[in-house]
Amino acid sequence: AMFAKYWEAGQVKTRLGRVIGNESACEVHLMFLQHLVNRFNACGDRRTLVYSPADAESSFRKFLPATWNMQPQADGNLGSRMKSFFQTAADIPNSRTILIGSDTPDIPVSFASRVVEMLDDVPVVVGPSSDGGYYLIAMRGFYEVFEDIPWSTDQVLLSTFSRLDQLGIPFQLLPELTDVDEIADLKRLISKLEAADRDLLDDELYLRLKQLELTHD
Repeated sequence: AMFAKYWEAGQVKTRLGRVIGNESACEVHLMFLQHLVNRFNACGDRRTLVYSPADAESSFRKFLPATWNMQPQADGNLGSRMKSFFQTAADIPNSRTILIGSDTPDIPVSFASRVVEMLDDVPVVVGPSSDGGYYLIAMRGFYEVFEDIPWSTDQVLLSTFSRLDQLGIPFQLLPELTDVDEIADLKRLISKLEAADRDLLDDELYLRLKQLELTHD
């Protein structure tokens, strides 16, 4: 599943927007959404776009493949919304649920099968972000790991680790990746792609990001 926020200039990727402009930052946000939806279109037995706000369903549906389900996000902060999602997903017996965000477009597709295998050994898997958060969290069933977390800070990951330790929940980590929230993140992503991993982004998205980088260098 992927959490997704409706694209509106000045409301998404605002830190990036301060450098490349809010309209361009909004375009990047939407392109990341579309790229990840298409990239993970064949993964798992069930794919769900968990969107916000609830009245934006028709806008998301315009580009969402028929192989994806749609579900509005619950109310509350990010922790409350993720908790609600995982509780619902756990109603399916023997479920293994992977949740990603839309800020890390270079998540390898291979991570999906890798996480499922990891969940055979531990009940929770986390994909850490370089900004102190995480780009992926996965569970076998449901565990309450979203309470008392300082969301939107660089302490999210460490606080989540503490929460898991307090509850005695074994977990494993994926490699660290970078959320693209600022111009430095965008440049870092392009350098990574040019060095070795061009196949992690489709050509249209790569060329548009490269254009934005050159324009605002």
